[in-house]
Amino acid sequence: MWLLKKHSFSQNDSDDVFQYYLLHGRKYVLGRKDCDIVLAGDASISRKHAVITITKNDPEKPSTISIIDLSKIGVYVNEKKIVAQTETELHNGDLLCLGKMRLKFQLKYYDLVVVMSCINNNQTKSTIKNHVQTLGGYTKADWVSEATHLVMEKLTFTIKVVCAIACGKTIVTPKFIEDLVDCCDKKKGQQLPSEQSYLPPITEQSLLNQEHLFFPNTHRKSLLDGKLFIALTTKQYKRIKQAVENAGGKIILKDKEDTIYFTIYHPTKLW
Repeated sequence: MWLLKKHSFSQNDSDDVFQYYLLHGRKYVLGRKDCDIVLAGDASISRKHAVITITKNDPEKPSTISIIDLSKIGVYVNEKKIVAQTETELHNGDLLCLGKMRLKFQLKYYDLVVVMSCINNNQTKSTIKNHVQTLGGYTKADWVSEATHLVMEKLTFTIKVVCAIACGKTIVTPKFIEDLVDCCDKKKGQQLPSEQSYLPPITEQSLLNQEHLFFPNTHRKSLLDGKLFIALTTKQYKRIKQAVENAGGKIILKDKEDTIYFTIYHPTKLW
């Protein structure tokens, strides 16, 4: 997700007054009056000073962002004046300066990579994908290290859940993605919905009333440090390899002639 936020604040400013979440497929006009983002208090700002556009060309890559200077006085990106009436690509961390008072805004990009589990309804899957794309992120079919959220309607102990726990990532319902879009769709950025309020209902009987086990905990990334796991079959190896490695452990595939001794742990005992 792209966030445009005022770089510095006066004592009278609140954190959310000058921040805007920018959505894919939208054009945001910045200017003195009747614009998506109104820049008040500086007469040198043109009525329509600049336009920011969010585009997404690759469904499995973050959206891109660009700006066109429509003003008389100019727009500066990282203290360098850009060419007027020409599209200029922007990047995470760029500092935008506008007007004689040098109003400063900074661009921030927040990764949004969503993996789904146990969602069988194709319409629900399609809706989630569309929402994530609108937010400038993308979805993946299988768990990946760059994933930021696991989306489930009900929480059962799948291998994707184990991966999310091991990586310290958030598990949420589809409603979280929907509410996130709604929040970011406002002209002015608001407080984003709390991820912990969207934990899916737990269906595993042995895990009832243990919601805390599924909240992000970065210490789990090193939980299996120094531990070696031996998979007995190729299928088992492929299935749990990522989960073990995400928690800092190592796993190898047993050769047919190997003799091994091992202890089986219930998955929840690891967390």
